[in-house]
Amino acid sequence: MDFQQLHQKRYSCRSFNGRPVDKQQLLTCLEAARMAPSACNSQPWSIVAVIEPDMVAKVARCCQPQGANPFTAQASAFVAFAEQDLQQLAGISDRVFGANYFVAGDVSSAVNYLTLQAADLDIRSCIIGLFDETALKTLLDIPSHYKLRLMVALGHSDEQPPRKSRLALSEVARIIE
Repeated sequence: MDFQQLHQKRYSCRSFNGRPVDKQQLLTCLEAARMAPSACNSQPWSIVAVIEPDMVAKVARCCQPQGANPFTAQASAFVAFAEQDLQQLAGISDRVFGANYFVAGDVSSAVNYLTLQAADLDIRSCIIGLFDETALKTLLDIPSHYKLRLMVALGHSDEQPPRKSRLALSEVARIIE
């Protein structure tokens, strides 16, 4: 599949069918996330994947604060992306911006690599930013000084990727010639 097809295939799925995600395919997705670029190759992420059904159910409940994200109850796997607090970043970046200036963007790159790999394997995903961070960090044994940035719900779906609705290219980008 070429990249144009792949980015059309990846979407935020909110209709999982409960079929389990294969562990080897999940490892392939985690490997993709590991290979994401990061500022000064800092790799400031800590990633926790969950496929054990009882834990998946507990994680899903933590991703449903005040009734949000009810679809997570049908996800068959979750991946948590936490940010490490960097003490130092190589080069001038540290002096100019501070060690953690690029961390959120770096972690987001890893999330995107994971979700694109998942789409390539016909695994659906939804990136989740609304969750009970304290409960998830306790449940997943993530150190308290890490920032839990994003969760990704994974699973299979019977629905086809919807047609994407995006602003026109001219509304979001320009070329200076």
